[in-house]
Amino acid sequence: MSRKRILVLSEWFDPAFKAGGPVRSVLGFAESLATELDIWVVTTNHELNPIEVLTKVVPDEWQKRNGYQIIYLSATNVRASMNSMLNEDWDTIYINSLFSVDFA
Repeated sequence: MSRKRILVLSEWFDPAFKAGGPVRSVLGFAESLATELDIWVVTTNHELNPIEVLTKVVPDEWQKRNGYQIIYLSATNVRASMNSMLNEDWDTIYINSLFSVDFA
């Protein structure tokens, strides 16, 4: 039996922290379920304030982290990358915020 593929859309993710609880919730979700599901997290490479780019992440490349895949999209690649990813075959798409223009 193959593992289910889950696409997680969250505008902010660890190591960003200014968006508060949702960052921690999605991190906990990804880390706790990575042994049972194929989790792919899509996020941005900046803090809640878009001028603050996260310097400890590699932008626009899929990376393996703690059992799940993650990509930190730069501002110029969000829309095109999201359109491409949403056309892939996912078992579930988890949208962390319905109020995020680019991530909902």
